[in-house]
Amino acid sequence: MRYMFQISFLAGFVAAVLGTPVFTHAAPESALPAPTPIFSRIHTVSIHVKDFQTFNSAFHFLSDDLKLPKKWGQEWTPGTKAKRMYAGFWAGNICIEPCGPYDTDRFESNARAMFFAITFLPFESSKASARELDMRGLTHNDKKVFLSVTDPHLSSGNCGVCIMDVGRENREKDNAREAELQTEFASTQGGPLGLIGVEEILVRYTCDEGRRRWERLLEPIRSNAENLGRLGDSPAIRLIKDSRTGLAGVVWKVRSLATATRVLKDRGMLGKVQDRQVQIVEAKTCGLTIFLRE
Repeated sequence: MRYMFQISFLAGFVAAVLGTPVFTHAAPESALPAPTPIFSRIHTVSIHVKDFQTFNSAFHFLSDDLKLPKKWGQEWTPGTKAKRMYAGFWAGNICIEPCGPYDTDRFESNARAMFFAITFLPFESSKASARELDMRGLTHNDKKVFLSVTDPHLSSGNCGVCIMDVGRENREKDNAREAELQTEFASTQGGPLGLIGVEEILVRYTCDEGRRRWERLLEPIRSNAENLGRLGDSPAIRLIKDSRTGLAGVVWKVRSLATATRVLKDRGMLGKVQDRQVQIVEAKTCGLTIFLRE
């Protein structure tokens, strides 16, 4: 069948984030041609925040602690009339966007922020992506600029999936701006932690049907036993079986894990230390799960 996969996934979160990604693009399993991809790459991962103070905390974490170049937005100041604030930071291969507040979201435990949405760029156009979603039996809205996937196995709980189509001219301008930001990002060697780019986005699913829907959404990308692979220079998407849906966190690639660990320790930002990766302490990230891996 067109959407059949032969993929096995690790059952637990810790086991899932420890593997070495190997990405393959397997040949079609039948005489049917491979489907046209829905996406060309990942553009943005959004962070929902609980209140304006948390927005500022996330803003300064990305700007001051990680030294990511800002693409848009500003911090919140008292008296600002905006109902929500938005800012975007260049992370080496995608944008990271704190936004909110979203006071009706279900934040986990003591977290004040959470990774919430993945925004893709269309392979051709939002219209073509909508046709392909229909062919795959995945529901969506009918908006042309921000096409949202509404399938409950994909966009439910703490997770959103969007396709952004701003047109060719605006896309060229955006590419040019990202090239400028990348030059700025590279000039600092990825800031004090030596960041290179986001290596993985950790996505939770709750049942076999949820896993199949993600596989269907991302086809024709194929995976090994641990990952779904990546779109171009975008992060890989790793599926993790869990009792909840949503984005579980991100893994950032760094130039030197030893150097990044030392910097985190000196700044009181070092969280869990594992064999091949370390975590930034969640008190500093407003509850976001961020791993660093060489």
